[in-house]
Amino acid sequence: MRPKKEGRQPRAPKGSFGWVLETAINAEFGNRKAFIQKLGAGAPRLSQILGSDTVPGPSLLARIIECFDSLLLQDQIYDSWLKQVNVLPAASLEDVGSENALWQLHSLGLEGDPARALELADAWSKETPDRRLRHQLYRQKAEIALRLTKVSKAAQAVLDIADLAKEHDEESELYVAIWLRGMIVDRLDGIPLKTVIEVHEEVTGYVTARPAGVAPDDWSKQVAILQRDRARRLLGLAERRSDNLKVELLDQATKLIQQSLEMVNDEVFLPYGLEVRARIEAEQGQYFKAEETLTELEEIGMPEGSELWEKSQITVAKIKAHRKEFDEAVQILDKVSEQCFARMNLYHHRKADQFLARLLLGLESR
Repeated sequence: MRPKKEGRQPRAPKGSFGWVLETAINAEFGNRKAFIQKLGAGAPRLSQILGSDTVPGPSLLARIIECFDSLLLQDQIYDSWLKQVNVLPAASLEDVGSENALWQLHSLGLEGDPARALELADAWSKETPDRRLRHQLYRQKAEIALRLTKVSKAAQAVLDIADLAKEHDEESELYVAIWLRGMIVDRLDGIPLKTVIEVHEEVTGYVTARPAGVAPDDWSKQVAILQRDRARRLLGLAERRSDNLKVELLDQATKLIQQSLEMVNDEVFLPYGLEVRARIEAEQGQYFKAEETLTELEEIGMPEGSELWEKSQITVAKIKAHRKEFDEAVQILDKVSEQCFARMNLYHHRKADQFLARLLLGLESR
């Protein structure tokens, strides 16, 4: 028998959480030592994890994932952890019931398990013979994937919606695919301004005529949603600029969000529009108006699991930072970041975490 080399580190079984983590460490850090230096206090426990089939608790997992810059590696680590510590029995659509499928996915999101919700939405969309439910499941796949920053999976879901709509000549569902495509483009890095404007114009064309078979009231609400999202898209463009075009984009966004809010008198729809309006007002430097809008939002309440709390608190932090109340802004962002991560809302976790880092490093001028 060949003698064991001195100092050789034990390895976790292939396919285990520890094996996946070490593969990720080697990919981003090159070796354990560099990663352990970044992790800090959790290092002793890490050695045990990397050398066996044990897994970390949620708090250490969060610290481990935050050490990685690569969203892909973050995703792989979390998925591996979830499979090992929270192995759930396969749930068929027949067991759950078609009428309960969408609520089941929503519940998993509230419980902080969107990865499981995405897995089930994908499986159920292949099982169901109900075309309407399949469209709804595809849409859920797209929205859940965006929450998990899995933009490629969201893009595939949009293609599925479009293909199904074309196959059965469903114009209204084809328009939904166009709308979701715009949301995905918003999440992509390095997209040229020209492309973003083209997508914006494509969605604008969507609202010019009501598709056949869609009731006027239903269409009014859909148009209001699209106007809100167009306003949000213009806001995103404005946030990247500091020239005269920024003012023009924000003015357009203001008109669109106001039109959207006036079109539908719906207590479920209203909070989403108010949150976008508050962000636009804050970006315009109208901080007092933004605070009034956020107060109105808080008074009417936010739908459970809607992510509006996370979004609105990031705007509150922006207002605090503008007023040089940096300690309060840091506390808010730290709480938002932690809660987003606990619910695996990775998109808003990243936004809050990036803003927090800029504040801590003195790079945020607002």
